[in-house]
Amino acid sequence: MPTFSANRFFSRSQTLYIAAVLAAGAGLAGLSHAETDVLQTSGLASWYGPRYHSRTTTNDEQFDQIAFTAAHRKLPFGSLVQVTNLKNGKSVKVRINDRSPHVDRRIIDVSMAAFVELGFVNAGLTEVGVQVVGRILR
Repeated sequence: MPTFSANRFFSRSQTLYIAAVLAAGAGLAGLSHAETDVLQTSGLASWYGPRYHSRTTTNDEQFDQIAFTAAHRKLPFGSLVQVTNLKNGKSVKVRINDRSPHVDRRIIDVSMAAFVELGFVNAGLTEVGVQVVGRILR
């Protein structure tokens, strides 16, 4: 698995701040290097639901459209992320259990349950902030 440098995404002072927060154990203990490098980002989110319900995800789970899960290209399975709709401020925590999106400019695909909670309202895409908040081991 390739490694990713925080310096590509954050300034030196931001990187030092993140390192200090992690060293202080701010609820992020046990995160890998790749997870902390994608600690916080923003971009387009999409959602998936009925068409994929009960299909097998990349980590061999059955996709459940009413569970709070998401697909991300790089974050390890089990990563817990907070997704915030930047248009209305609503947020939800989801667990990464799949690989996607496969479309440029999109950073995350959320389940239908997360989509409803985030209030996409008549939209297939919305601008979101994504922040790693922990990890759920299964």
